[in-house]
Amino acid sequence: MPDVKIACLGGGSLYFSRVLADLALERDLAGSEIVLYDIDAEKAQLMAAMGARLAQLSDTGLRVRAATELDDALDDAGFAVTSIGGSGAEVTRNVYGSWYHNADMHIPARYGIHQVIGDTAGPAGMMMGLRSIPAYMQLSQRMEARCPRAILLNHSNPMAPIMRALHKYSPITSIGICHGVQGGIAAAANLLDVPADELQCRWIGTNHYYWFTELRHHGSDLLPELMKRTRERQAPAEHAMSAELSAAYGYRIVYPSDSHIIEFYPFAARVRDQQSLPYSLAEAARGHGYDASQTLPEREPASSTLRAQFLDEYGRILDDVELPERQEDGVHGEGLATLIASMASGRRQLCILNLANNSAIANLPTTAEVEVEAVTDATGARALEHEVARGRKGATRNARLMLHLPRLLPFDRIPSDQSSRSAGQEAGCHPIFHGLVESREILTGIPEPWPKLERVVRHIEVRRFDGGDIHESGSRMEAHRVPAMRTRW
Repeated sequence: MPDVKIACLGGGSLYFSRVLADLALERDLAGSEIVLYDIDAEKAQLMAAMGARLAQLSDTGLRVRAATELDDALDDAGFAVTSIGGSGAEVTRNVYGSWYHNADMHIPARYGIHQVIGDTAGPAGMMMGLRSIPAYMQLSQRMEARCPRAILLNHSNPMAPIMRALHKYSPITSIGICHGVQGGIAAAANLLDVPADELQCRWIGTNHYYWFTELRHHGSDLLPELMKRTRERQAPAEHAMSAELSAAYGYRIVYPSDSHIIEFYPFAARVRDQQSLPYSLAEAARGHGYDASQTLPEREPASSTLRAQFLDEYGRILDDVELPERQEDGVHGEGLATLIASMASGRRQLCILNLANNSAIANLPTTAEVEVEAVTDATGARALEHEVARGRKGATRNARLMLHLPRLLPFDRIPSDQSSRSAGQEAGCHPIFHGLVESREILTGIPEPWPKLERVVRHIEVRRFDGGDIHESGSRMEAHRVPAMRTRW
């Protein structure tokens, strides 16, 4: 199998500590090159040193280094793996601990919107997307120039909006990777007392919210039994909301954690205070680091002392990373190394990915971003078609599920002359906001998304296709101002 170059972007993210360990164990990628790039170059250097240590232990000849320039990382890459949090080069372990995300949570709370994680939908998910999407648009443009045939594998949230932007505005092959479905299958297997890798499952939905439509074990239909046990057994406190929804609609929610599911039911987040959140979600929110009783902390100014403390802690975390005994597979996790090896060799492999629907689920729009079972090949991956229920009863049940698929702010409606006013008008259409005045006040309170977004949107090159031809002007493709977009969802 030929060597491949893998660019890890946002390479200082602690996500890559397990990615590099997984890649180091993949024999089909022996001799390949991994290049880490991050706007925080010191973190990328430390992560690369850890990766080189693991590669040496695995004896696969994997070459790991850091790059100080994005183009160096991208040149001739076959794959680009991204974990970009949109929090800047702050002293934080992840985006959820950043001052930006704290603001995303605290400011809406002043208006009675209490979120739990805030990385999928609602004000916090929207702001996270509006900070990340510009970076992804710029990245995709550099990939067009430096590695146009590379496959982009995104791990960042909010998954569906980021992938929608990439699929709509970039010709780069883009795929989203997550482990929510795998976690949901494991939870169902535990409830049924069968091994997870022996279940054959079908589901419909988008990232962080999906429903089982079929579940079999050695040919036997276990979905009725799963629903029976869901109704009869006491659900863990953190799964109580999903258990009630599953019982009400007759289909089991795949990923049972209420912390993500509440983002798709905005009325449940409109409460007097955090403690009034339903079920055990107030405790869950505090567990994720958001306590509404605390004031939004002041942004701590950078200092050499603070920086040194952070890098020392970061280095100790990486020093503790060991080479695992076995690779992560696509049944119990994301299985990224195996996924890359399969696509690099053109090997067909079943996997779980976030892709544009393209009629894989017949009664969802083709542009919907769905998390589905897919099969790999040398061009990337394609979603397997999902046969929806036929007949009046089946159609009714599917229609009920469709009503509760993503309530995401439609990012593809952002107009070209983006401003906080126009964004507030769009946000006012989202069911979590009571109206335009409230959405405008919330959005103007949350820091810095609009100037960056406006600059990037105005420079996105929207290719105009006419009979399959791309219009060119001189040596550059003709750039078109992004029109006022209307959703096709």
